[in-house]
Amino acid sequence: MGKKDKKKNPEKKLALQAQKQAKADKKAQKRLQKEGRKEASEGGEVGGDDTQYDIDEILASYKQKTIDLSTPVIEILGPKDNHHQHENNNTKGEYNNHKNGEESSSSSSSQPFPYPPRGNFTFTYCPPAGEFLMFGGEYFDGAENIVFDELLRWDPDAIANNDASDDSSPSSLTKRGLWKRILSPPPLPPARCSHSAVHYNNALYIFGGELAGADKYHHYRDLWKFDLKTNLWTELKPRSSSGRQGGPSARSGHRAIVWRHYMFVFGGFHEALREAPRWFNDLHCYDFSTNTWTELHYSKLATLPPERSAFSFVLSPGGGGGGDSACAYVFGGYSKLKNPVPGTRAEGRVHSDCWALNLRGFDPNANGKPPSWERVSKKGEFPSQRSGIAHVVYKNRMLIYGGVEDEECDNHAMKSIFFDDLFAFDMDRRRWFKLGLKKAVTDKKRRRRKKDNGKEEQQEDYDTISTNHDVITSEHDDDDDDDDDDDDDD
Repeated sequence: MGKKDKKKNPEKKLALQAQKQAKADKKAQKRLQKEGRKEASEGGEVGGDDTQYDIDEILASYKQKTIDLSTPVIEILGPKDNHHQHENNNTKGEYNNHKNGEESSSSSSSQPFPYPPRGNFTFTYCPPAGEFLMFGGEYFDGAENIVFDELLRWDPDAIANNDASDDSSPSSLTKRGLWKRILSPPPLPPARCSHSAVHYNNALYIFGGELAGADKYHHYRDLWKFDLKTNLWTELKPRSSSGRQGGPSARSGHRAIVWRHYMFVFGGFHEALREAPRWFNDLHCYDFSTNTWTELHYSKLATLPPERSAFSFVLSPGGGGGGDSACAYVFGGYSKLKNPVPGTRAEGRVHSDCWALNLRGFDPNANGKPPSWERVSKKGEFPSQRSGIAHVVYKNRMLIYGGVEDEECDNHAMKSIFFDDLFAFDMDRRRWFKLGLKKAVTDKKRRRRKKDNGKEEQQEDYDTISTNHDVITSEHDDDDDDDDDDDDDD
């Protein structure tokens, strides 16, 4: 019976064939890389192209070091060639001699890092240190999708090059910023991508995500805490108010924010080999103080955002239509239609709508009433439909950059349009503005301009993107005419 069912399942057969082909391609690629390194060494070349680095060897060395550790170690990272050599020159157990938090330097250089490049990672700002933590992500090397479990720390104010000056000119900005890898002893969160990460009370919290490899595909629903003081990981086992295992179902592509002592998780998707993919629009609340999850239930008549993943989800730092930080905003994202129109290929749906989540008065322990959703009208010069957007909050504005619009074609082929534009959403006025960008140059120019009293003064002009967001404005900033558009975005 099992054999007959296996023969009747063409999708599973194709999946197995794809896995075998991926493994064969990986072996062939390794062989070519070894041959390339051998030819480079014979020819007297050092380093070589990026493809000559054995990524599997780097990852295996990293995993072995975390197993051998008894206390956390912080490595200062340098260029890719020195990094690769440093990884392989260390012997087993060498890092056990380091004390907790001690830093070992592999190089001091301003070359780009981390290596290899990756996507779908999290990059979380951690005050008051002013550093960023980067965790997870994935990289496709042409034959296999590699998923990471390393934790990197970036200090944007540090100078990675010993020869760099302390000035703030555009030419010196490329030399600033220092990358460090944090090696912690087990337990450790498994490798993943498309997860969520937030900072709260000097700790990083990781939830969910996916492991998308050549031979396995898995969604997570676990919750991990990284203590920034001890550099140690802890897997949390939160419960629901009823005492059972709580939290959202396994998913990836969701987003999370922190408000007061709560973490809100919204949206995401889940896909399995034998199940149809599902997108979510449920809202869950995690209480940091009690280590409990609460699912926020809405009535069937409630107005809710459609299901989606890969969207923007930010908390207003003030204002947001209410005068305090009690409002969160959702923009964009991607989902697939449950029942597409017969005879069409329009399965995918890219969103361009914006929603406000009113958190004022919310207390899950008091009345259990969920926060209300409200669709925000389109006013000003707003972005087109897109997903996978980079976003950040500055003062009362949500700044979004880039993104992609995916269109599914015949035979599930994907046509993608990538964006490089920048928009600002004023969360007080609930209005969109398109921001203009200037070309960056390496050399600074000096120009003279007249003061109000008629005298001239010398001023340095860096023809680059302004770092003062107050002067980045739209051409329509003073236009008070509202362009309301409440139509659906499908």
